[in-house]
Amino acid sequence: MQDQTFRTAPPGFTLEQWETFLKDGIIVIENALSGQETDALIAAVDRVASADPRFAPGEFLSVQNFVERDPQLSDLIDHDRHIGFAYDLYGEQLKLQLSELFLRTPGGGRNNRWHPDGARALPYQVFSPTLPLQIKVGYWLTNLSRPAMGNFVY
Repeated sequence: MQDQTFRTAPPGFTLEQWETFLKDGIIVIENALSGQETDALIAAVDRVASADPRFAPGEFLSVQNFVERDPQLSDLIDHDRHIGFAYDLYGEQLKLQLSELFLRTPGGGRNNRWHPDGARALPYQVFSPTLPLQIKVGYWLTNLSRPAMGNFVY
């Protein structure tokens, strides 16, 4: 039998964050990544984008299942900064369903809305009256320095 190394999930919700999540359905954690992590991830995003045949400099690009395209990005799957929140909700049942990269450059135009995918005819509350069927974790790698930036725009 092989030796397996397991790690304990890092802390997730504080009481205040949990109350906010229950009330608003969202929590925002500013400056969740170090500057060094952010720089490394931006470089990885640049590599993934430039390798995509649909990439056009200065234009919007959406890439699904991007974490498998660069080892630096695969570290985001269970990054200590967010995995505790997911573990608090799902325990050992948590799974990565989809990773999405949205590259928006200044003046790039298109602004899609971040939304849950899946069968709309299925009421999520059937599975649990209190737990969300899916959660999304997002990292914004550049500052949102003016209005109408990022995926919180509707």
